[in-house]
Amino acid sequence: MEEYTSILSSFDGTKIVTRNTDYTMKVWDLRKYEKPIVHYSNLPNSFPGSKMCWSPKHDLLVLGTSISR
Repeated sequence: MEEYTSILSSFDGTKIVTRNTDYTMKVWDLRKYEKPIVHYSNLPNSFPGSKMCWSPKHDLLVLGTSISR
């Protein structure tokens, strides 16, 4: 079962970004919520403390990764 470790909204409020323990990050358009508009995989995320945040200009997303020893 996947667990969300971080959820962010876009600056304009039309999209959200989710980070999961299944090694994925997805961008969702809240106006068309059937499936993600962008799906990144193979991003190590073994711990629920892994977060993400926007850069000061909201043009980049900073994403933490985590792996077990």
